[in-house]
Amino acid sequence: AKPAKRKNKKTNLLYFDRLNKILAFLFILLLPTQLGKHFFFDFSYVSGVRIDYLYPTIHLTDILALLLIVLNLKTVLTFIKKKEVVLILAVLLLGIGFAKLPPVSFYRYVKILEFVSLFAIFIGKPLRQQTTMLAFSFGALFEFILVVLQFTQKHSLQGLFYFFGERTLSLSI
Repeated sequence: AKPAKRKNKKTNLLYFDRLNKILAFLFILLLPTQLGKHFFFDFSYVSGVRIDYLYPTIHLTDILALLLIVLNLKTVLTFIKKKEVVLILAVLLLGIGFAKLPPVSFYRYVKILEFVSLFAIFIGKPLRQQTTMLAFSFGALFEFILVVLQFTQKHSLQGLFYFFGERTLSLSI
């Protein structure tokens, strides 16, 4: 029975490692896009004008990051427990109390926690350089093609491309 348990444990570790690599690849691939859901609150407007950096957005990369963080929680917690990291995060957390717009400040704090966690993950278990370059290249190529099409059409393409971060463009802008 013991050899079967070892084999199952190795198989589980292989699946875990493979899932981790797939999620990391997808995360890097989708970094250039802005595929996400935007939430517009009262504080997202200034004088009746919607301000991009004031509305919280949950991107597909945020969901992938959350999955990566959950799968690598031990690595993340080990990194975050370092004195320097705890001190910086504590000072940033205090800043929320002094912010003019606490909800926006809190959202930004969560994003900083996400970045710190991803840093810990990618430092601890980096992808092969070729894999990383391939993911970045495909993502950037997609966005480059989108930009060229917008430039040649002299307006935004809209439709499905809106979900990949394309915003309404016109010559008047």
